[in-house]
Amino acid sequence: MFSAVSRKVRVVAPRFLSIHLTGVRTLNCSQPQIFNHYSTFNPALKAYRSARYYASDVGFSNTNPAIFESQKAMALGASALTQGNADSAVDHLTRALELHPTADAHYNMGICQYMLKDIDKALEHWEKSVKMDPSQADVYVSLGNIYFMSKKDPETAISYMKHALELTPTDPEIQFNLACMYESKDDLESAIRLYDQAVSHGLEKAKAHLRNAMAKKMKNAV
Repeated sequence: MFSAVSRKVRVVAPRFLSIHLTGVRTLNCSQPQIFNHYSTFNPALKAYRSARYYASDVGFSNTNPAIFESQKAMALGASALTQGNADSAVDHLTRALELHPTADAHYNMGICQYMLKDIDKALEHWEKSVKMDPSQADVYVSLGNIYFMSKKDPETAISYMKHALELTPTDPEIQFNLACMYESKDDLESAIRLYDQAVSHGLEKAKAHLRNAMAKKMKNAV
């Protein structure tokens, strides 16, 4: 089984805070290494109080305290997650989900559970996330990587990764991941096609995999 599948983890912050958290989306290590690109919560909260609005899934409102409390818990959970404190993040995200379940909160909870090495709970939350919002490619990528590397289920992994590629058809990391999965099943034609696409979109590490897959195809033809 290939261990080259990779993807950075996208930690989601509440939209009303205008904070975008990024991190390493690699799932073939002991746990994702989350980089802290987080602006502290207090300045964002002050900005909220000045603006007098916050986001919900259906628009903007200043009349629903449950949604605000859920988003605040989401922000605190995201902050804890960026600091590598998965246990604290779980506490905050549990409250966020109790008050106002969202796809983003389920996604972040899945990251927490993955960091805590509870693969089944991670899958459960990511599957809930993708049902609530099927437009986020990163959720499909996370599901695909886990089914491929932890569950040893390449068929399910390929299905999820194909969904991700449909959403972002020029993403070289997704092309590369899907190519690795196809190569593990000896579908070299599909693997070579996707490695080649990943190379054309600038993914340097795909070059060696492309050469190896082409060499394997030539050897099989002899």
